[in-house]
Amino acid sequence: MAAFILSLSTAILADETFPVLHSGVEILKRDMRDTLTEAGEQNVIRVVLDKSVGEERYKAEVTPQEILLTCGDDLGAMYALLSVSERALGIHPLDW
Repeated sequence: MAAFILSLSTAILADETFPVLHSGVEILKRDMRDTLTEAGEQNVIRVVLDKSVGEERYKAEVTPQEILLTCGDDLGAMYALLSVSERALGIHPLDW
């Protein structure tokens, strides 16, 4: 089975009307620009809020075309986006 490949072509889809989500998306985009060098196939990181997941929690489902981050609230979404940055790009959440 093929893996999700993060590249400069990866789109991030989230409801950025939430200030925390907007900040998380901007952080991940910055980290991608700072570490990635090539474009690849079009794929997406999608952030969805679903209170049933629980406060400050998230779950991730990964396919070659999409990482679906289902988050209990905006802080859960921030944790999820920072986790992608740490796991996929090697950037620790507190590295500025």
